[in-house]
This record gives sequence, C-alpha cells and structure tokens, in this order.
Amino acid sequence: SASATRSKGLILNTSNCLEAPILSQIHSLFPITYAVGPLHTLVESITSSSVSASLLAEDRSVLIWLDAQPDRSVVYVSFGSLAQLTREEFLEFRHGFVNSGHRFLWVVRPDLVAGGTLAVEMVESEERVRLVAWAPQEEVLRHRAVGCFITHSGWNSTVESAAAGVPMVCWPRAWDQL
Repeated sequence: SASATRSKGLILNTSNCLEAPILSQIHSLFPITYAVGPLHTLVESITSSSVSASLLAEDRSVLIWLDAQPDRSVVYVSFGSLAQLTREEFLEFRHGFVNSGHRFLWVVRPDLVAGGTLAVEMVESEERVRLVAWAPQEEVLRHRAVGCFITHSGWNSTVESAAAGVPMVCWPRAWDQL
C-alpha cells in the first residue's frame, strides 16, 4: 500500500525459517524488516503464560480428555473461526474420521456447516472422537497427545502448529489460507 512505501520499516509476525524466500523479496523493498514471529511464543517467553486471542469461549475440558490419550495419538481438527463447510463436506469428514480408527479432537462450531445445523450425535458417541465448540488451540497443539493437525491453513493456526512442532494436513478455504 502507499503508506507501507513511506514506512521506515516493517515488523512481521513470521520467521526466517518459515518464509526465507518471501522475506528476502520484502527486504529488497524494505531494508528495515524484522521477522519477530511467531508472536504468540514471544508473549509466552516474556510473560511465562499463554495468552489467548480467541473471541470464542474455549472448552478447557478437552485438555482433561487429551490427558487420557496416548502420546501423539490424537488428530486435532479445526477449520478456524470463520471458514465453513458444506453439509456434504462435513459428512465426508465425519465419515472419514469415524472409519479411520484414529482418535480425533474436532472443533465443530455451531456455524461450521453453511446453511444450517447438523446432527453430530453419531460422531460423539465414538469413544475415540471428542467434539468441542471451541478449544484452547495453542495448548491443544502443545499437548503430548496431539500428533497431527487438520487445518484450514489460516496464518495463526499455521504458526501455532509450526511452533508446537505438530505436522499439518492443510485444507485451505479462502483468504490468507490459500
């Protein structure tokens, strides 16, 4: 933007190890560029506590459920706070999760499925599947039981997962996710 070209420098929520090629290009346009991310880990290192930026109420009981699971056995699934699935996409994911034999912690917001409500009783009856309306994502990703993250690839989710060392299966929907 025009205001960016007048700036003295840039401070970006990323790191060189994540985005070296693009940071090199940015640095050629803006010689004073600081990659200081992931910012959530910086806050934790300064304050010794986790700070959630979530506007949705987090269900912290998922941490108790995770405590009862074996190490690296749970697939965490969250498509963020805005992305929506069609009913058909939701049913395909549900079918895949139930039939996979893996443990899942799945964030199913009330508005996750576009155009209406959905029946989730069938999934939640599975002992190895836990549904939650919203989860404390940073803590979930750092939990010893989580071994994989199925994500929409939003930037916050991406840097949180990378910082926690959790591999991702990415299913981008829109915006920065692509």
